[in-house]
Amino acid sequence: MFVVDPHIRAAVLDSDDLARNLQQQLCRRFRGIHVQIQDNGVILTGCVPSYYAKQLAQHLVMQQTDLPILANAIEVH
Repeated sequence: MFVVDPHIRAAVLDSDDLARNLQQQLCRRFRGIHVQIQDNGVILTGCVPSYYAKQLAQHLVMQQTDLPILANAIEVH
């Protein structure tokens, strides 16, 4: 379990829970997205077919935690 600063309101999830929730939200359309929690923030990686899917993934992560998105390195192919 990842511990956050008490001043940051967050649904405290580990990276596996966050990734699993993200996949459920995306209806399993985009299986190549990976979520890492590092240095009090979230890093997104992977590959999706459209810019919209990349933004959707970021938005869904933002709904699940108040940790900042440090990087959205999801590639669009």
